[in-house]
Amino acid sequence: MNEFNTSDQHKRLCQFKHFHSKHSHFLIQVELAEFVLKNKLVKVFRLWLYLKMISRGKVFLSYGFRKQLIEDLSIRDYKTLQSYLKQLKKLNWIGLGKGDEVYLRSFRTIRELHHFETSTCAILYPEFLEALQDYLVAVVIGDMINFQVRARWRQERKNRRSFQCQPRLFPYFGVSNSLISARLAISLSRARQLKQGAEKAGFISNTPMFTPLEIPEIEIPIYKKHCPFNAPKIRFINEKYVLQSYNKVDHYLTFRSRRIRKKLPHR
Repeated sequence: MNEFNTSDQHKRLCQFKHFHSKHSHFLIQVELAEFVLKNKLVKVFRLWLYLKMISRGKVFLSYGFRKQLIEDLSIRDYKTLQSYLKQLKKLNWIGLGKGDEVYLRSFRTIRELHHFETSTCAILYPEFLEALQDYLVAVVIGDMINFQVRARWRQERKNRRSFQCQPRLFPYFGVSNSLISARLAISLSRARQLKQGAEKAGFISNTPMFTPLEIPEIEIPIYKKHCPFNAPKIRFINEKYVLQSYNKVDHYLTFRSRRIRKKLPHR
């Protein structure tokens, strides 16, 4: 898939006033993105990532810095900030030191805490932080597309080895709202909203696809009667009837496989 172009018209710049990242990027595990979306932790995760990006693992939550967090992350008030910090502490994603010291757990620690197993990660750049929810949705959608790509490659390789005829397949991949709904345990309407948000942010594209109906116009009613499943998909575009196929979905993220180091048993 194409990489997200940070110089094109869909660029989502991080507009945080006081934000200066000490890291060029992070690798976000697909399971982590899914966990955050399923548990409605996007705002909490944004706070954690913000702290992680501007530090080397330890921050001091002084009054001035708390005020900066509230301003940059558009947090409602001090009470809401405290609520987010309590959630992070409950998840054990942060640890509290003396006074205002806060220690940030590593990605590896979080993976071990929640027993994440897959090594597939997507690159998160600092400029994606403001559109974090859209980015996380794109990570999940991108993972589903990549799975289809790998499955088709394996099937084509198997067919070549066994000299089987290749079935006619669409030359593109799609991710339906129902698949997103099932993956994230959300409603269809919510899945549609999240998918549209990821598209609007420029992380994915969602292109309607049409197949010409090679039948005379007078036979369209007969076709609808004998093919009721396709009847709702018939469209009249540019003075001809077409059949709407599932949408072509592409992602513009970069995925990598991260090496997972297993803990050695204590002797």
